[in-house]
Amino acid sequence: METIYSGIMHGRRGEIHEALAAYINALLLEPSFVPCKILIGAVLSSRGSKMLPVARTLLSDALRIEPTNRMAWYHLGLVHRDDGRIADAADCFQAASMLEESDPIESFSIMHGRRGEIHEALAAYINALLLEPSFVPCKILIGAVLSSRGSKMLPVARTLLSDALRIEPTNRMAWYHLGLVHRDDGRIADAADCFQAASMLEESDPIESFSSIL
Repeated sequence: METIYSGIMHGRRGEIHEALAAYINALLLEPSFVPCKILIGAVLSSRGSKMLPVARTLLSDALRIEPTNRMAWYHLGLVHRDDGRIADAADCFQAASMLEESDPIESFSIMHGRRGEIHEALAAYINALLLEPSFVPCKILIGAVLSSRGSKMLPVARTLLSDALRIEPTNRMAWYHLGLVHRDDGRIADAADCFQAASMLEESDPIESFSSIL
């Protein structure tokens, strides 16, 4: 821990090489220590595109050990974004935002969504919503998944997303996905209003700025 503290202090002073050396020394002492993997990955990802593959490996390994680590998901999202992998970045930012409360059910459902297991993901989202009926992120996720399943599911998706906005009217992602529902349903004016609302709220939600499960 003393070595990590030394690395953090070096980082705050802008001494990147010294900080990186301290983190690496700490990781050599404890190869499975997740915080060090994240710190090294975060530092390397800021050193240019050539370091992105190494950063990605470290952060992915951190998530293999600790799949509900929010900061690992967040920094992996930054790596994917900087590497031009926008869809992967979106998944990671979504995971980071959903894991803010470290909810194991949400983690499980996110992993299903990343693997394309739509039915399993939907079941996990619904289970989470049954435990907490007013939980807005699950309403948005279910609405987003259903809206991608064809026109027959659009009314249900619209109801869920509208209910999410009734509870949390400044939720950018709820406005965005409701806009997608209106667009797919041919309600272009309503879609435009929703996208405008989402755009106005964009700066208030930095972690989820790339977030979409579609």
